[in-house]
Amino acid sequence: MAFKDILKSGFTFDKSEADLVFKFKILNTIMVIAAVFSLLFALLSDLGINDIGEIHAKVDYVYSFISIALLIYIRRSKACYENVAIAFVILSFYVFTSAMIFVPGDEFRLIWYYFVIYITYVLLGERAGVFMTAAVLAAIVICANLFDLQLSENALVTAVLGMLIASLLTRSYTVQMSHYEKELNAKNSALEVSVNELDSALGEAQQASRAKSLFLANMSHEIRTPMNGMLGMVQVMQATELSDEQQHYLETIDRSGKNLLSLIDELLDISKIESGRLELLPRPFDTFQWVIDIQILTEPLFEGRRVDFTTEVSEKLPARLIADEQRLVQIIVNLVGNACKFTSEGDVKLSIGGELIDASNYRLLVNVEDSGIGIPPEKVQDIFDSFHQITPRADR
Repeated sequence: MAFKDILKSGFTFDKSEADLVFKFKILNTIMVIAAVFSLLFALLSDLGINDIGEIHAKVDYVYSFISIALLIYIRRSKACYENVAIAFVILSFYVFTSAMIFVPGDEFRLIWYYFVIYITYVLLGERAGVFMTAAVLAAIVICANLFDLQLSENALVTAVLGMLIASLLTRSYTVQMSHYEKELNAKNSALEVSVNELDSALGEAQQASRAKSLFLANMSHEIRTPMNGMLGMVQVMQATELSDEQQHYLETIDRSGKNLLSLIDELLDISKIESGRLELLPRPFDTFQWVIDIQILTEPLFEGRRVDFTTEVSEKLPARLIADEQRLVQIIVNLVGNACKFTSEGDVKLSIGGELIDASNYRLLVNVEDSGIGIPPEKVQDIFDSFHQITPRADR
């Protein structure tokens, strides 16, 4: 068993038992250290290296073995903690009292009582700490009267005052730590509640998003099917002998139907983007025909408006590119349509060009300029917010 495994338990703790986890680790660590050092002192005494007396050497052996036994016993259950802590504190008090009586050559042996007072406060709480402080003071006074401790009166008075000060400081420390721990636990509980509420809200939002996506998919299918049938009949009628006025009506129906289908496709694309399922389909395409398709889709937007629309294409634009042609057209048409919408009069210019990065990569650059209302610098970031416009007017 590795040393770090000795400090672990054979059971688990709940989140509400953070204080018990801390005390459990402290108790385990102290018992390991006590077992090792008491055994070492006893062995050094037997070898004549450290003279602590025959009686106290035996006491150290007992202290070491009992500490090991308690270390093993506490791993059985969390319920054993308090009993083990009480047993270890009493055992430590007994051992250090033995050292005070039977090791007169050590002038600093009373210092170990500070350790007993400290671990009592930490492991068993304030009331037990006060009781142990009284027991230590009583032990010093009684032993000083019954045994020759070879300690001066000043040393005993200093020790007693030191114990009182140590007890007060340790009590203050443990009370503060307990207060901070309660505050921390309260904040953790509030944080857990907030996290659970956020998780619940996120789950509801995701469920609503899935329902919306399913609704859009079903509705688009229901609308697309009759719309395609209607557009097919329009094409059939356009091939018949009709007057110019009738042909104009059919062209209007055809254009409006295609615009509606395009709107449905965009709604589906939004749904795919929100669900992270939008896929690009790159393939080779003719850039000349691609530009013509863009012009066919954008020029009708400016019919009947006092806006001049021009398209400028770089001579260095490659004849063929590999990209998702449909998505590129969709993006550019949306940009031009937005410029047209916010330009009541003036001009809109579409520029298409780019630069060659290396032999197999080309950076396509698309620029849309308009003489419309524009965007103030402080409002630039707002364009990425949902349903946000710079001006609230309905005609914008």
